[in-house]
Amino acid sequence: RAPPAQRLVETTMTLLLLSLFSLASAAGAAPPALERELAEMTAKGFAQEKAVRQKVGETTFTAVIFRHADKDWRKLNVYAQIKDKAFLVFSHPGGISERLEFDPVMSGDRFPDLLRNGSFCILYHATVPGLDKRTLYVLRCAGPRVRLAGQFPEGEFKKIAGSDRRMIIAKTLPLGRFFSAGCDNFSTMSKTAFQTRIFAAQNGRFADVSAEHPAFYDTDIARLEDAQALIPKEKNPGDFLGAAVSIYFDYAAKGERRRGWQRLGELIKPPPPPIPGVAECLEQVKDDIRRKLDIPEDW
Repeated sequence: RAPPAQRLVETTMTLLLLSLFSLASAAGAAPPALERELAEMTAKGFAQEKAVRQKVGETTFTAVIFRHADKDWRKLNVYAQIKDKAFLVFSHPGGISERLEFDPVMSGDRFPDLLRNGSFCILYHATVPGLDKRTLYVLRCAGPRVRLAGQFPEGEFKKIAGSDRRMIIAKTLPLGRFFSAGCDNFSTMSKTAFQTRIFAAQNGRFADVSAEHPAFYDTDIARLEDAQALIPKEKNPGDFLGAAVSIYFDYAAKGERRRGWQRLGELIKPPPPPIPGVAECLEQVKDDIRRKLDIPEDW
């Protein structure tokens, strides 16, 4: 059995060879300046999972996701190479609490030109499994620098019905991750009161274009209503209420906020026959939600 020092050297060399081979396979042979940067990460115990490279003007950018050999720890580094020098221009530390991975649009050997201005973008997801939370990050390469163009909770980059281009679909929790509502004798908490928004590239940035796609929200409302009908509201009142609020947000996104509020009221209305105290309680719940959504009193 080799002594510990020898095993450490062998492991380090193996990581270095794997990193260089992976980079060469994904984006062509690594230039010497970048090899030095990779060697530094290897010495820290990181091996390369995936690399994508793109030339923007006189600068060649290389985005690399590393994984630590002994820990479930991923890290994203972006390097800029100008002539024979390479610089670290962006880093997402990740750590053991975040799982980092490139968006599928990065599956080729180049960056996508999402903003349609020749700056090119890097898309990756950071997932926090313990919190069931995922964020899509979009980086923009401009000159020798990398800037954050946007971050989108639960973001997906995909085509939607009625459009020939891909857009970003994001879901936020405007009322908080643990939104609650209740009355004197009852209270429930929801983690599913999502607001879904659509973003598209316009004039070099990502703009909210939700109101331009009512058909998308019609489909989503139908999906949410079908899903809500299967939720036992007595056993899972939080999920039931979260779906009702999400339906309201969908109506509001397509410019029908008042109709959305009316539909929310219909969904949480108690079924006949009346049960003493239930109707009054649900009316208090509705008033609680009204305040949180800033709904006019005369609606």
